[in-house]
Amino acid sequence: MIHIEPKEPGPGWDNWKKDAHEETQKLIDDANNGKKLKFKDRIWRNLKPFLENLFHKKCAYCEGIYEGGAWMDVEHFRPKGKVTVDHNPGNTVKITNPAGKEIDHPGYYWLAYDWRNLLLSCNKCNRGAGKMNQFPVAGIRSCCHEDSLEVEEPLLLNPYHEKHPGDHIKFALNGVISGRTEKGRETIKICNLNREELQTVRQREWEKVKMGLFFKLIGEDNRKLVTDDMEYSAYIRESLKSLVKKLEEDLEERI
Repeated sequence: MIHIEPKEPGPGWDNWKKDAHEETQKLIDDANNGKKLKFKDRIWRNLKPFLENLFHKKCAYCEGIYEGGAWMDVEHFRPKGKVTVDHNPGNTVKITNPAGKEIDHPGYYWLAYDWRNLLLSCNKCNRGAGKMNQFPVAGIRSCCHEDSLEVEEPLLLNPYHEKHPGDHIKFALNGVISGRTEKGRETIKICNLNREELQTVRQREWEKVKMGLFFKLIGEDNRKLVTDDMEYSAYIRESLKSLVKKLEEDLEERI
């Protein structure tokens, strides 16, 4: 995962925002009146090209580019229709309503079309054994559009908010990652970021960069070694730092 600066796009954006705002108000009205909430796929579909550009066509969580046999989802950081405690859709987070009755958390319906709550995610990080409708928090949880999100402390990394995701995730040279913090550990577990195929491709891409590094060191190519549009750039960047540190330590022992 890398930090993504949340910047609004240019032409045509106002029309999308107007549509999203109107449909958000309908959801809030329906929630206030106890009606079943209906979501409009067109809003996410129309936003997807913007997200693809913003995220360099990479998954917000694993950084993979899936152009052949898989697809990308417009993923809700805070789930829109329900919140679960694990992958099981029946294990929902419970809240207490004003009448004192325990009910299922309705989901963050008022953020369904908020672009700052929407990420680009591959289906493996988002579905199945991935995130699904999980959203763990520490302490108080927001339950309706009148609640402030400031009371929540999400235990899931958000690339829009985290300036340095590497502070939360540790990268090993064999493709395995681990959490430095509770937030990092929860994100790895929830999005299944240590699945075997991810470990394999991380290590493969690292080997490519490592070989390129040696050629650049003996040549005159001054281009940047790792750029944000590269697959698994966070893993490669941190692995490169680890390699340089190890080389420095080995050299220190020899002189």
